[in-house]
Amino acid sequence: MGVTADSLCFLCGNADEDQKHLFFECPYNLRCWQQCSTKFGMDRAPKCLHDIFQWILSKRITKFKKGVLSTFVMCVAYHIWSERNNDMWNSQIRCIDKVRNNILKHVYNRVNAVMPRDVSNRDHTWYTTLLAG
Repeated sequence: MGVTADSLCFLCGNADEDQKHLFFECPYNLRCWQQCSTKFGMDRAPKCLHDIFQWILSKRITKFKKGVLSTFVMCVAYHIWSERNNDMWNSQIRCIDKVRNNILKHVYNRVNAVMPRDVSNRDHTWYTTLLAG
């Protein structure tokens, strides 16, 4: 998947690195998903992006909440890719807790940057409770 001749996953070294492995099967990234997913109401780590977005679309929640969940998914994918590159280029792997905290901060900052003015009190409370602590 990358610039190297070795096809093994940089993060775990256990399997060939392809999209499915990197984002959904690598043990390191699976722990990232698991630690974040429960906070966002997912009962298990996802198997593919399509499944995640189908899950979001099927939920009977407000457009705002769907936007926050979509932002969460994109932030997790971004940080997984970033950790992979950090390992590849700098030989550094951050602990899962640090990555999880970075993901939550990133979600918070992205949503706050585009927060609509007409967010209901209920959605706003859900959002602030979700990302608190």
